[in-house]
Amino acid sequence: MEPSIQTSFIPKQPLRQAPIQAPERFGFLSSLAVIILIIVALFTAILYAYHWYLDGQINRACQVTAEGVPVGCGLKATLDRKEEELNKSTLQEYQRLDVKFKTARTLVDNHITMLPLLDFFNQSTLSTIRYKKLTQTDEGLALEGVAARYEDIAIQAANFRTDKRVRSFTFSDFVLDNQNNVNFKLALSLDPRLLSYRAFLTNHAVTIPAIIASSTASSTISI
Repeated sequence: MEPSIQTSFIPKQPLRQAPIQAPERFGFLSSLAVIILIIVALFTAILYAYHWYLDGQINRACQVTAEGVPVGCGLKATLDRKEEELNKSTLQEYQRLDVKFKTARTLVDNHITMLPLLDFFNQSTLSTIRYKKLTQTDEGLALEGVAARYEDIAIQAANFRTDKRVRSFTFSDFVLDNQNNVNFKLALSLDPRLLSYRAFLTNHAVTIPAIIASSTASSTISI
């Protein structure tokens, strides 16, 4: 009879455990965190350096040379030096002059002159027409005049229509006198810029004496 063989499934030696490996994703996140930390540190260092540079540009004290000349001054020190160099009384005088110049400009811009009006009548009035009376109204000018013929009034009206300085006009109240001259009334509205003193000086600065002389000596206008 064959002897019985006993078989056991219990291992006589302990089993070896395989080493546990950390997932690779933890290694990637650690590297990324280190990179971000380095970038933040560099950015902070750059900001600090730039702040230090700006502070030096603004608050840097002046260095005095052997000749006593300050050099290398920061912005604040430079402004302080300039303020000390400027005399306060001089600044106040400049401010007063500035106010005077602005006031003078306003007066010139708002000032009107009658010289352009005389120039206008001298240029546009026919030799056969003369004005006897001129009155300023809210609408413009009211004139009374005399013409040698009715045709002269028609020609004068045609001239007014083509003159850009004339906004509107109306001839009325035609009356013949004993010498067959035509008395009339004229309502005339002109461009307000015509009486601007500034515009007149700009356009007629050289010919002002001639205009005054011709307006005074002309026999075609009697106002």
